Amino acid sequence: MQTIEIKANFTRSADAEAAQNKLRALRIENTAINENTAGDGGFLGYNGDPAWFNLGNLSTMSMMSYSPSMMTGLYAAGYNAMNEASRDFQLTAVVPDSVYHQAKMVIEAAGGSLQ
Repeated sequence: MQTIEIKANFTRSADAEAAQNKLRALRIENTAINENTAGDGGFLGYNGDPAWFNLGNLSTMSMMSYSPSMMTGLYAAGYNAMNEASRDFQLTAVVPDSVYHQAKMVIEAAGGSLQ
């Protein structure tokens, strides 16, 4: 009996875990989920520090356009949203060739894209 390694990417961890559970129902035990991130620091490289955004000459900005707490909140919200969007979950499974097509259908039905 030969085995085939399948690698699939998911955008949500819940989808990857659902696919992993269904693969285990097919008696495929050799599975793993790894989280990958884009590594670009998220939204404009914001690191969570309110002092991060040095806006330079504030005299050129109106008072409505600058509020430290508002800007911190906007950057943090953008950072979290972009960081979440840049996450990727990779499911790796070693499957017997006899159930490869079933495993492939399970992964695709759960929203995974095969590599």
